[in-house]
Amino acid sequence: GTVMTTREEWLALRRRLVGASDSPSILGQGYHTPAEVWAEKCGNSLPQSGDVRLEIGTILQPAIAAVARLVTGKEIVEEPANTIRMSDVEYIGASLDAYVEEAGAQCPFEIKNVDKALAWQWKEAAPVAFQIQVNHQCFVTGAPYGYAFGLIGGNTPVCHRVERNDEFIRKLLNHLEWFWQLVKTRTPPPYECPEDHRRVLNALYPRDNGTAIELPERAVAYYANALAAAEAEKAAAEEKTAWQNELKALLGDNAYGQLPDGRWVSWTTVEKAEYVVKASSY
Repeated sequence: GTVMTTREEWLALRRRLVGASDSPSILGQGYHTPAEVWAEKCGNSLPQSGDVRLEIGTILQPAIAAVARLVTGKEIVEEPANTIRMSDVEYIGASLDAYVEEAGAQCPFEIKNVDKALAWQWKEAAPVAFQIQVNHQCFVTGAPYGYAFGLIGGNTPVCHRVERNDEFIRKLLNHLEWFWQLVKTRTPPPYECPEDHRRVLNALYPRDNGTAIELPERAVAYYANALAAAEAEKAAAEEKTAWQNELKALLGDNAYGQLPDGRWVSWTTVEKAEYVVKASSY
């Protein structure tokens, strides 16, 4: 079925579903890590993108759809905002940018605003992330194929047809079943690195509540290890500065110096304009 919602309802419903834009990240091919997607589904607050590029993409979508109609000649129907299509699997859905009526189905039509620096990703076929996304949408809609349309650098359109791959979809569904079990049991998937874990914790616990608790015995070791790492970091920073000072003393007033093995070192002066820092929480 299809669910029409408000923006707030859409955000709340998305947290109870794996959407097409989630699948690339869950497979390690998206903008976020699997753990970040997991945190969004398990978090206590509604997800806020805060990414101005995503907002720009949303604003430009109708204009890029018009470009797509012009260059493809297809009757591209944009999906109403905050619409979610449900699949036969209760936790899998999809929100389409648009679709075209072809082959007796509503074939997904993904619309992307593409940075010129990423043009190489679109040369032979749609980028892997969008192939995953369109296949996810084909599973939800039952379509035999879909399209990924990119407007590169604001003036170069490119359109790739993405064929439905049922073998891939089968593997995707198995992986999403594993992922959703982690969401239901609030068990995080493996973190890619400590920074990944930090971002997840910030997403799960964005603000403190002002209360205090007693910590378990293992916290003593955590705290000691953190202090030791901080001291080692401080010592390494001081040693780095000491060796840089020796190089600076050799350079004197010169901006560049060549080492005996041919490599170059430099110590250049950079003028920085005055600026005011906005208030923030940290």
